[in-house]
Amino acid sequence: ACIEMKGGRGVIQGNSFSERTPQIVLDSGVRSAIVTGNMCPSGVKVDNRIGSKAQIALNSPGLPDAMTAEQRKNYVVDVGSSHDGTFLTGFNPGDEAAEFRTGGTKRWSGKDCRITLPVNKNTRYTVTFSIFVPEPAWEEGCGMLLDGRLALPVKKAGENNVYCVVDSGSREELAFTPRFRYWSPRETYGSADGRTLGIALREIKVVSDPENRLFSANIMDYME
Repeated sequence: ACIEMKGGRGVIQGNSFSERTPQIVLDSGVRSAIVTGNMCPSGVKVDNRIGSKAQIALNSPGLPDAMTAEQRKNYVVDVGSSHDGTFLTGFNPGDEAAEFRTGGTKRWSGKDCRITLPVNKNTRYTVTFSIFVPEPAWEEGCGMLLDGRLALPVKKAGENNVYCVVDSGSREELAFTPRFRYWSPRETYGSADGRTLGIALREIKVVSDPENRLFSANIMDYME
């Protein structure tokens, strides 16, 4: 996070943030907070742990709120490209996806990361993740959690396309959590990179009607 309040009362106003999310964290010890007038190209994301004691308004909106019900039927997120940070919490900045055969861009997961995907209510979706799992990150029982349960088990290290079918029910978003072994390039390979990493995430597809066109959440337009 760029700004983290741990206690007391405060106003967070008039800041311009990068794509890394969440930009603002309000810890449980905060007594009250006002978050207003902040900007980010992909929307300001606030990790609010104090509920109604926070007043959050007039910040740059995230793309999920801007997507229509029609657009939420079928869409793709090109991870590491513009505006993807709206859907991701706790991921590292985007870089080249050299680990993937198709190339493009990616982000490495970090600790306490989360993927939040907007959906329509009472709709059946197929959710697909294009991921790369380094050997140090793989272990038995790893994969993607949905509502705390293992929804997408990953059976091997390397490049994987994993998917699950989910009925949204009354939900308007699906929250996935990667569960893999954390590792450090410095400790594992002796590199200068001291980050704590998990897996590389390349692409997310959320599809309810395969016969219909696919919406790009990065450029906010339909793909050819």
